[in-house]
Amino acid sequence: MPVSRLHTIYAVNQNTKTLAASPVLIDQVGDFRCSPEVREIIQAGDGEVDPSYVAVMGASPRLSFSTTGLAAALGVVGIGGAIIDADGTYPGLVAYFQKMEEGGERMTGSDHLKMTCKEGILLPRELTAQQEGVAALRLEAVLSYDGTNLPVVIADSQALAGSPAVTEVFTTGPVKVNGTLLESVQSITVEFGIREAVVAGDGEVFPTWVGVQSRVPTIRIRTTDAVALSTFGLTGAAISTTVQAWLRKMDEGVGGRVADGTAEHILFTLNDGRVRVRDVGASQDSPAYSEVVCTPRKGAAAILVVSTGSAIT
Repeated sequence: MPVSRLHTIYAVNQNTKTLAASPVLIDQVGDFRCSPEVREIIQAGDGEVDPSYVAVMGASPRLSFSTTGLAAALGVVGIGGAIIDADGTYPGLVAYFQKMEEGGERMTGSDHLKMTCKEGILLPRELTAQQEGVAALRLEAVLSYDGTNLPVVIADSQALAGSPAVTEVFTTGPVKVNGTLLESVQSITVEFGIREAVVAGDGEVFPTWVGVQSRVPTIRIRTTDAVALSTFGLTGAAISTTVQAWLRKMDEGVGGRVADGTAEHILFTLNDGRVRVRDVGASQDSPAYSEVVCTPRKGAAAILVVSTGSAIT
């Protein structure tokens, strides 16, 4: 039987009443996944060899995707996530699988698969940046049931919304710990550390409440500077002033980077907490490395401060 249809990824539209009249198209999507997360009950009894009953015990659908459009996405989710809350005007979070055209490129009409999510929370999970690599942010939508609509409403033969395009790209940048630069940063990983509460009740299949239970963010930095262990000590040191980790914005078409003094870079700041060396090592034919872990604690400022329009200082 010949292949009759193929689909690929598309942008995600966060169109909710909490954003008022400014829905945000989260584009530059690199991968996308819809997971129904169905938990089945398979029941046997009376000494039977084979089960004679199967049903759905519960389901907690989720959508996950990554984007390189960091400033736009972080502007939506921040460090604690964004509410997905539809009403009659705003549909909620809308994602697509766009249909490919046989012998061509992409279908242009109402030929695509649309997934609409009415309630839940869109969470930042992890941001990764490497030397000579494009930084990416992984997001996950944890969905709930509004009492009427399924957590994911699927419709075929739909038109796409928005005009996605690549407009910003970032890579790893410098890191300062207590005012001192770490040398030769090779990668930066920001784990937002959000643990969500997902609750169902009254025998419902789907959860009817989702939210943030706790948050323990960390920033991991890998450098080729093996002296980090002597700098921070065997058991680590306090963040006495700040930890500042930048992502450099690439300068499109020029071949370099946006100037340090231009406020277009991304900055993560920790104002309190600890810094420690997780690992130091080396191998034949490669330089030594250090992995530095920064763990913040709650203080006067937010536990993790994000600026999407920062100069590198």
